[in-house]
Amino acid sequence: MYEKVSNDNLTCISSPIPEVKLIDGEYLISSYSMLPDICTHTVDNRSRKVYFEQYYYCKKAYELLEKFISETQTEYECIIRLRFDQFIWSDEMHANLEKNKEGILYTETNISLAKNYEKILRIDQPKKNEIFVFGCGIYHNYVYINDQFWVHGMDLITHMKNFYDSLPIIINSCRKSYPSFGASIEHFFALYLKGIKVKRSCISGIFVRVNNTG
Repeated sequence: MYEKVSNDNLTCISSPIPEVKLIDGEYLISSYSMLPDICTHTVDNRSRKVYFEQYYYCKKAYELLEKFISETQTEYECIIRLRFDQFIWSDEMHANLEKNKEGILYTETNISLAKNYEKILRIDQPKKNEIFVFGCGIYHNYVYINDQFWVHGMDLITHMKNFYDSLPIIINSCRKSYPSFGASIEHFFALYLKGIKVKRSCISGIFVRVNNTG
């Protein structure tokens, strides 16, 4: 229960403490958010624009996939969403790559290592109503699920496509507990995945960044 102080301030009277446990590869979430004693937030519409742009593209990609499946009757073991600026691995190969604090560098050395890499990437094998992600946890006082990468089966194609259309409803539902410290889209993503088994992927990833050190 929360007591409204003003349009932008909320005082928390009582709320469950969010908790995330990783058990047998599955993330178990007790609750999704808790307001601090005084919660203030301002919403930057420019950041919302980025959310909607990104997931509009995801929606259109899913629509193309649905069309292809309908026309060809193709069946897939898994569906993967991956950002274009990310490097992924399922072993320790990344330890030899050149990095800085922002991620793996886009250098000739790294390009050569990637081109000559011979091991096969292990891929998650999702069962019905399962999705594999890079990670899940608590940021300040609310749950987040990493939205940079995911793997799921064909049964979740429609659900994942509809995340874009559901974003306005999810954002409006968070007006009294807005994730104002950051990782807001990851919190909205966690709320959207309620009812789906969220598991830790066997794949890890890191952003690829241009080497600006000269």
